[in-house]
Amino acid sequence: MDEEVWLHGTEVYFDKWKLPLGKQPHKGGMDSHSAIFFTTSREYALSAANGSGGICSAKLQSANTLDMNNCPNAESERYRMQVAQKNIGRRNPQIIYPYYWREGWRSGCIMKYAPSSSQENAVMQQKAYLAIHAKHTPQGAAAHNELQLLTRNVIEELVVSARELGYEAVIGNEIDTLHPLGPKTYKIMFALTTKAISDPVWVSKPREG
Repeated sequence: MDEEVWLHGTEVYFDKWKLPLGKQPHKGGMDSHSAIFFTTSREYALSAANGSGGICSAKLQSANTLDMNNCPNAESERYRMQVAQKNIGRRNPQIIYPYYWREGWRSGCIMKYAPSSSQENAVMQQKAYLAIHAKHTPQGAAAHNELQLLTRNVIEELVVSARELGYEAVIGNEIDTLHPLGPKTYKIMFALTTKAISDPVWVSKPREG
């Protein structure tokens, strides 16, 4: 059993874990992931709480956990090949190529989509620019929503693939590209079943309003 304390940031209060978790108001109605996400960083957990200050903790109780920071290459490859069968995974260079797969998990970039060509990269850079610098325009809002949905679907394919292989939790890293001091990598874990984690203990309940 892992004694590490894992933190989950949320703006929604609850007594028990459930899957899927309820929709987060700041996600604009986008479906929640079919896993529960945690980090060891209070800073990163707070960022997921969207200003509400809500953080609860849990401990990992499942022995059937894939630790992508410390697992045999064969196990990593089995996982990669499963993700490579998915709609986005089959065209994502971070999934297609074993080297970029391992580097993506190390850096946390695996949680982002990697463009497969210079043309696609140019289009995504333009959308990212609009999402940041023109977010109050219809074009900027549309670009933001499209990029958010793409990232959500990239992560969900990692979740679904791990569940298909029989894992109950996965440990890895995620990059925060919007950190005020520049891109920062955080250790994360996602639980694929509520049986994999202890009951939630609230560190700080989310504030209303």
